[in-house]
Order: sequence, then C-alpha cells, then structure tokens
Amino acid sequence: MTKLTFVFMALASVLRLIPHPFGITPFCATGLFAGTQLNKWKAPLYMMLGLAIGDAIIGFYDFRVLGFVYIGFLLCPIIGRLLLSADATNTRLAGVVVINATVFFIVSNIGNWWAFHPHTLEGLVTNYINGLPYYAAAIIGDLFYSLLIFRGFQLLSPLAAAKQKTVSS
Repeated sequence: MTKLTFVFMALASVLRLIPHPFGITPFCATGLFAGTQLNKWKAPLYMMLGLAIGDAIIGFYDFRVLGFVYIGFLLCPIIGRLLLSADATNTRLAGVVVINATVFFIVSNIGNWWAFHPHTLEGLVTNYINGLPYYAAAIIGDLFYSLLIFRGFQLLSPLAAAKQKTVSS
C-alpha cells in the first residue's frame, strides 16, 4: 500500500500549488496518514520534500515563519504515527485531527509572532487572536481531507491488493 500512500502525498503536494483560501490544503491530513503507513523516517522526509518542492515552485517567504511552518508540518506524520492507525474510527480520527491542528497552530504561529509582532505578551496574544480564523479553517479542512484520505484508502486498498494479486499471478 506504499504506492497508494505516495499517490496521496503527491496529490497533496499538487493541491498545495493551487490557490487555497485560509491555507486549507490536504497536507496535514496527508501527513497524519503517511505517519500510519510509512516508516518513522520516510513519512517526515517525504513531507519535507513535498513542502520544499512546492515552495520552490510557489515561492519561499520569510524564513522565520517558514521554519516554524515546516516544523509544524514535520510533526503531522509523527502525531499520526503515535496516535492513529489506518483503520481509525471517525471519532478517533476527528480527535487526532483537532490535536494535530492545535499543535500546528501553536508551532507555526510562533514564527509569525517572531516575524511580524512585538516580542511582548501583548504581541503574542494579538498574534494568536489574529490566527484564530485560520485555526478554525484548518480544523474543518483537515477533518474533510482526513476523512477523504483515510476512508479513500480503505476503499482503494482492496482494489490495489486485488490488482497486485492479478499482476503477480
């Protein structure tokens, strides 16, 4: 099923290249999924590779922000590996998506605060308050894409296995 995981990861990378309101992409959802499918080194490595290729195409931005965004994305497959399985229930998946979105929100916004706000408690609070609409959108988008990816995998896995068995025969 590794090939199917790579297909999902490649698709997430491509979808990141098109305009996405409020930063909603399938990237975190794909990271969670990759964490359940790939070994502990491949999932984060391929996430970073997909991000770097995408940013090379769409353009890099302030590296103070970019670094923390990459750390946030790097944590997605780690969280997926620790807290999920490919056949997780919808309730479990939703809970982990909220945890993941929260971790990503906290980590990625540190860079935004560092780059664009005063380094005071007021600046930090303002930064996180300004990010709340993106946090809410991330939860909704990650829930949608996670359900799509995890349930799509459940539907496509038997088909891929049957095709592999036919080719092997």
